[in-house]
Amino acid sequence: MSQTFRAATVTDAIRQAKEELGPDALILEVRRGPFDGGVEVVAMTGQTGEFAVTGYGHTGPLPRIDALGALRRRASRAASPPSGAVDPNDPGRSWGPDELDVDFIRQYGVSERLASDLAMACGAGSALRRHAAVTHVLQRRISTDDLVRTGQERVVAALVGPSGVGKTTTIAKLAAIFSASRGRRVALITTDTYRVGGIAQLKTFAEILQLPFYTVYTREDLDHALEETAQADLVLVDTPGCNPYDAAMLKEMRNLIASNTPVTCYLTLAMTGDFDELIAASQRFALFNPAGLIATKLDETRRGPAVIGLVEHIRLPLTYTCAGPLVPDDISAASPAALADLLLSAMEYRYQRELVRQ
Repeated sequence: MSQTFRAATVTDAIRQAKEELGPDALILEVRRGPFDGGVEVVAMTGQTGEFAVTGYGHTGPLPRIDALGALRRRASRAASPPSGAVDPNDPGRSWGPDELDVDFIRQYGVSERLASDLAMACGAGSALRRHAAVTHVLQRRISTDDLVRTGQERVVAALVGPSGVGKTTTIAKLAAIFSASRGRRVALITTDTYRVGGIAQLKTFAEILQLPFYTVYTREDLDHALEETAQADLVLVDTPGCNPYDAAMLKEMRNLIASNTPVTCYLTLAMTGDFDELIAASQRFALFNPAGLIATKLDETRRGPAVIGLVEHIRLPLTYTCAGPLVPDDISAASPAALADLLLSAMEYRYQRELVRQ
């Protein structure tokens, strides 16, 4: 049975829960207190220390945070093909040119030349050979990269992009992955002082993950926060959503994160958007000189392969893709093989729809 613990801060409430229920207490919910402006934590005895945050402030439901559980699930998935991936033991079907042609691929914004190469690769025969051929084409033509390269001692990364694309949740996912599985010392900074509840949302993540957290209002604040987090290997900076067509707001945000410490920006875009608007947004955010692209909300669209066309057009390395709200489960490092899965899954979906029509 669950119990409710009230305190001034999330940390104090969780401490009460663990003192009462033991160190393995399962945190079910974190919410704002109804009377005194504090917080309430709903918890029960458990064995995993899993956090399931389902609401805080006025930002609506927050994603689940279960870093260790996610690592176990990732290890389990590594032993079997993910959904939509190619089963090497399945000979698969061979698509002919009438079933997957250049026009089908071009609808995802892919150039005619790349679409032709991909269409040829998709006719390679068995499922395994087809996947390998498509992966090979994408490996040659599409650039991918990681947020932190091997050997880098310190990275300060800011996620920039329009509002509603999932920057804050993506930062929480990255923080959980790098702190739990890669052994990085992570710190979080937010400049999102415009949105109601924006500070509280990331602060909640930071407290649950037990990471340093700073709120900054000016460039001087950012310089100070980066000095305070000098021992961190990875500093993740959240920014407010910017209207791509508001030049003054874009410039203001660019000036804010122009710290004395180099800050690397990553453009974050939701793949639910219109393709032409995504291209336009990337052009407007070029002001930040982004080092890579993070594509989000792939679970909310049937046009997932459009990320291939987008990366080809804007010529930025794809770093991560997000497909869901779970922290940190629903994020994946970009790879040609994963992009091949997206395209071949779209091909399979089209094939199944054609079977239904017949």
